[in-house]
Amino acid sequence: MARRRQRRPSWLPFLVVLGPFVGAAGWLVTTGWPVSHNLGLVGEADLAPSAADPAFLGDATPQPLVVPAPTVPNSSNEKRLAPTRSPLAFADVPEGYWAKPYIDALTAREVLNGLPDGTFAPNRQLSRAELATQVANAFDIPANTPAKAFGDLAPDYWAAEPIAEAVQMGFMKGYPGDEFRPDDLVSRLQVLVTLATGLSLPVTEESQQQLQQYQDWETVPDWARPQVEAAIHAGIIRPQPGTENRLRPQEIATRAEVATLVYAALAYLGEVPAKPE
Repeated sequence: MARRRQRRPSWLPFLVVLGPFVGAAGWLVTTGWPVSHNLGLVGEADLAPSAADPAFLGDATPQPLVVPAPTVPNSSNEKRLAPTRSPLAFADVPEGYWAKPYIDALTAREVLNGLPDGTFAPNRQLSRAELATQVANAFDIPANTPAKAFGDLAPDYWAAEPIAEAVQMGFMKGYPGDEFRPDDLVSRLQVLVTLATGLSLPVTEESQQQLQQYQDWETVPDWARPQVEAAIHAGIIRPQPGTENRLRPQEIATRAEVATLVYAALAYLGEVPAKPE
């Protein structure tokens, strides 16, 4: 693992554009997402415009995640992403909130920060720029993709640097026409595909069978099934016996959900403990 880059200042804003979620072709990630509601966390091919259902843009509060212990690929890897500060306290992330242990663990490691008003807004929907920022802060993977200039990103855009890092590490891509569309909202499916792609998660026959344990597994597009299966196999998401297992892939991801997924991915790499301490 390469030397971790310097963290960004805590005041770095998170921008989220509310409104209809724009489905698009071949934009987020490519080859190769802990989950929300009942995805059971520890923690491109083309996406047809019709796949983005406006019905998923409501303000429903997510149900708690069930977080299993991840499978660490190299048990001899003792390196951990150590906390560098005390966890940040947010009035809207109280004790007992389902994602608080993961939010605390990531704010202590400077992967996450709050909003300028001092809140975390855990149920707020996540934009592509915010996802790129979390990815760039969390992972330190050698660049495997050339730098790319996007016509819709000004050099002084607040997330220009993390977007460039997320693209060069292979987690995210742009849209046709050299656009990144930083303010587009991301679905749960797109976050899973982003993580599976950037981490090159392997697919196995067992993971294909695990996917079918979700009641709505057939709603996962064919192009994305290998990546979702790989996320299941890695323990980033996992079906839970005796529960209503639904992926809800086209629902827009929230800040709390993505924080839990990012933590699960770090645990898979052995960078953090399997469960927050």
